[in-house]
Amino acid sequence: MTSSFPSVGNDSDVHISRENQKKINTFAIRNAWLEELNHELKQKQKEVQNLQDAEGDILMFEDDKITVPILIGDCYVHYTQENATNVIAKLMEKAKADIVKIQSKVVDIKKEMSDLKADLYSQFGENINLENEDE
Repeated sequence: MTSSFPSVGNDSDVHISRENQKKINTFAIRNAWLEELNHELKQKQKEVQNLQDAEGDILMFEDDKITVPILIGDCYVHYTQENATNVIAKLMEKAKADIVKIQSKVVDIKKEMSDLKADLYSQFGENINLENEDE
């Protein structure tokens, strides 16, 4: 969503009070934060999918003596098949918890943005555009 400052209508000036400017700025900041959180959410969802795929691949190993390298930070750590499954389960649990936290933040931000949008549209009408360009 992009926020635009109220545009000047046909030969009429729109006065923006300091309070309204703060609301517009707050909306813009929340909008940027929302975009970042949506990006982070997609990354976490992809991480969970990758971990699920890895878990399935590990379970398909026929030899229990094969070590499984798992990237931890900047290096690979080799685990037995059983330990690798446990490590992946813990990583997946953490990623899913992160997803829940991000989704909660997204809901809160959308609620705040909706309230700001309603207030600003009630004051400025068509002189302000707070809609997403993609919509």
